Amino acid sequence: MQRVQKGQIMGIRDIADYTLINILYLLFENEETNAEFCTAININKSSVTDWRNGKTASYKKHLVDIAKHFEISVSDLVSDQFIVSRLMDNASPVTDEDSMDIIARTNELHSFPLDVQDIGFGVMRGISKKSANDK
Repeated sequence: MQRVQKGQIMGIRDIADYTLINILYLLFENEETNAEFCTAININKSSVTDWRNGKTASYKKHLVDIAKHFEISVSDLVSDQFIVSRLMDNASPVTDEDSMDIIARTNELHSFPLDVQDIGFGVMRGISKKSANDK
């Protein structure tokens, strides 16, 4: 695993806890800042940063409040398949004419922040794995 240097943004791939990955994904999906989220569930404004940096895993004691905030179940929040399932539920079948669009989106993904790239590539791997398992 590549070491994260001081001041570098920690990517999702550096986090091994699916619950935390799901929380970070939901923040991104809902375009919600860490401060807005922390205020909404009444926790310290530096909590998300502390979670991401591995200083604390206090989110575990707030699972019910976090799930309620994002209007999902606690079991979804802690699932290792949550992001893939969420995206697959809203995805339409891919056709041959979509292939060029997929290539363009993959190239565009490289311009996003590391956290978003990691989520995107994780989803692509999950979709590929799910497609292979469905055959």
